[in-house]
Amino acid sequence: MINSATTPATCHYLTKRQLNDPHKVFIDFYHFFSPSRIKKFIDRWMKALYKEKSWTKSSPADFLFYYDQIIPLVEASYIISQSDHTKRASILNEDEHTHAQLMNPDLYCLSKNTNESWDYFPRSLTKKEFINPYRVINKFFKNYSLSNWRKKLHNILHIALSSDKLDESGDIVNVYEIKKHLDKLVDASHLIYVREYTFLDTTITSEEQ
Repeated sequence: MINSATTPATCHYLTKRQLNDPHKVFIDFYHFFSPSRIKKFIDRWMKALYKEKSWTKSSPADFLFYYDQIIPLVEASYIISQSDHTKRASILNEDEHTHAQLMNPDLYCLSKNTNESWDYFPRSLTKKEFINPYRVINKFFKNYSLSNWRKKLHNILHIALSSDKLDESGDIVNVYEIKKHLDKLVDASHLIYVREYTFLDTTITSEEQ
C-alpha cells in the first residue's frame, strides 16, 4: 500500500490526479516523448557537466523544460516503488517466453512500424530487468532516497548551466552512476507504459489540481 499521508509532502511536481495513480505520469510522459529523445537529453546533460558540449550553445529554457519533465517521472517512480507491484501486467513470466519471444517488438514498442521498433529496444536493461522492469524502479531508490535524488539532479542542473566545469565546482558527482540509473529508469518506465497501456486509464487531461 502507498502511504498517502506522506506522499503529497514528498512529491512536489505531481498533480492530485498523478498522486492518486502515478502510472498516469508514464502515460502523459510517453504520450509526448520517445525514450531515445529523453536519453539523448540525458547524454547532453552529462556532457555539459564537463563542458565537452556546453549547454550555453542552446537555450537554457530547453534544458529546464526537459528537467521539469524528468523530475515528475522520478517522483512517480518513487510512489510506485512504495506499492505492491508483484502482479502488474508488465512483469513477464520467463518460463512462458523463449528468447525469440522476448524479442517480440510488442513487448517494448507500441509502434506498428517495424523499421522503428528497434529504436525503442531498452538497451540499458539486463534480461532480468527486461522481464520485470519494476526491478529498476526498486533499485533506483535502493541507495538514494527521493530527497537525495532531487538534490543530486538539482545540483547538476546548476553545474550544467553554469560556466564552471564539474571538477571546478568542488562537488563530488558520480556522473556514470547518475546517467546509468536515469537511462534505466527511462527504459523501464517505458516498458511499463507499453505493456500496461491497455490496462491503464489513457485519458490525457490538463487537470493540475
